[in-house]
Amino acid sequence: MEIKDRLDKHVLNYLVTRGYTHAASALHAETHIQPDKDDNFLIEWFQVLNEYKHSHDADAAHTATKTTQLERSYELLAIEQRKLHRTQQLEQDKLKVIASRYSSANVPNPHSFQ
Repeated sequence: MEIKDRLDKHVLNYLVTRGYTHAASALHAETHIQPDKDDNFLIEWFQVLNEYKHSHDADAAHTATKTTQLERSYELLAIEQRKLHRTQQLEQDKLKVIASRYSSANVPNPHSFQ
């Protein structure tokens, strides 16, 4: 039996099993293949495809969730970096004020070796 004939037989059996009598009759008239109600090849094949699709959809949803979590983590990290930078800037400003007080009060700088 050729591949086309086997495929026609699987399609015919699928149509009969699913109750598509008009389409099954048309295919039977064209190919003269007798249906085999025990042939579940296409039903099983579609079931495997559906399982794969559901698995793929679940994986895609999981990946999307993880991507969103990662993006949020990067956003929070950026916020924390800005806070840290601002805190460092404030500390540097305080040190500059303290240094300017010492220099304007003519207090010797203990780090100066003159």
